[in-house]
Amino acid sequence: FEGGSAQNWSLTNTVSPVGWSVSSKRAASGTSSLYYGNPAAMNYDTFGKANSGSAVTPSVTLTASKKAALHFSLYMDVELYIMADTLDVYVVDGATTAKVWMKNFTITKMKMWQEYSVNLSAYAGKTIKVEFRFDTKDETFNTTEGVYLDDVQFVDNCP
Repeated sequence: FEGGSAQNWSLTNTVSPVGWSVSSKRAASGTSSLYYGNPAAMNYDTFGKANSGSAVTPSVTLTASKKAALHFSLYMDVELYIMADTLDVYVVDGATTAKVWMKNFTITKMKMWQEYSVNLSAYAGKTIKVEFRFDTKDETFNTTEGVYLDDVQFVDNCP
């Protein structure tokens, strides 16, 4: 997300001014990352309303007959509760959408960068997009910083 650009990503948000945008406040590497929140307030509070947003990668074609994976880095300052402040990752394969990762309070660390890897070998040889979907699910406890996403990579021929 260097240079302040979401590089052909599709960003969809439900309640302005909260949503996905490029930020230079935090980065796992380089100087910028994708941020879910209100850049002016540095939280994701929408004063009595739930909010959500999606960040969808450009299409990528994974090499056939190879192991494939999605790698990404996250910094999260949200509720730990699994039924609120959800972050889910989906693979969009044509008309089919499948959840491949979700925020989990037992593995997702808060207020620190953490790297994640998702096996995409089932999609080898296909053209896909990946959607990162954040949803508060409610209007409460949304005054923490939010979510940062960085270093999103598709890798073929994984071990």
